[in-house]
Amino acid sequence: MTNEPTDNDCSNLDSVAQGLLDGLPAAPKINLAEVNLMNLIREENVFFYPACHFDWLPMLQYTHCCKLFIYCDWWVNHPSFDNVVRHGKIDIGPHQGEHTLRVFDIRNINGADMFDVNAANPFRHVPAEVEQRLRGGFDAHENMARQQVPVRWGRLMSARHSYNGAHHHIIIAYLSLEGVAAYQGFFANQRRAPKVLCINNCGDGFGGNYTAFHRGNEPLECEVGHSIVNGNPAPETVLCDRDFDWPGYGPDGAGHYRHE
Repeated sequence: MTNEPTDNDCSNLDSVAQGLLDGLPAAPKINLAEVNLMNLIREENVFFYPACHFDWLPMLQYTHCCKLFIYCDWWVNHPSFDNVVRHGKIDIGPHQGEHTLRVFDIRNINGADMFDVNAANPFRHVPAEVEQRLRGGFDAHENMARQQVPVRWGRLMSARHSYNGAHHHIIIAYLSLEGVAAYQGFFANQRRAPKVLCINNCGDGFGGNYTAFHRGNEPLECEVGHSIVNGNPAPETVLCDRDFDWPGYGPDGAGHYRHE
């Protein structure tokens, strides 16, 4: 990565990230200075949640079997995210019960952690008529997202999920990326797949996304399906709270679908 500012450059956020460390609790932690996100994707089970906003509850079911949790949402700016992580504790909502999610270290995600975001093309595997139908919405949403989040940013955190006496140390990555582009760069292009793909927050229409992730023959399903057809692994489990019609998946409990 050069010293010239780019869309992937978050160096101007360093002081903000350092400020979030103030007052964090002391505890055994993962050394984030030694963590490379792309390498970790190749080595660990991953939970991936595109268009996530701040929906932390789904991940709590999987901290026992996933080490890395990648959240991405191109609408979220870093001040909004930093407000959620103040004082080393992530607010996981009013239904958290006995669950706690503590953050012990945090740093910016930089170019060495990333794929070439500018080379990503969410429409590369969709039929021409689908791209024609969705392209205008994508362009409009991209423009609005870039107005709200002018510079791409990311945070990498070491954290601990505690519940009922059990403790799981995990790594959370949160990035301002579009979901299909993120799947393409983090997984399909690396011949990998997340263990769990969560698309609960996946609708389209007014105020939503340019595409509905839960529908087949649209950009995310086409990206995942093309990767599988070419011999790459499939996400083992998909979490979806809407009608889900991807080929190759069958129901495995309420809102859970397993690759067959």
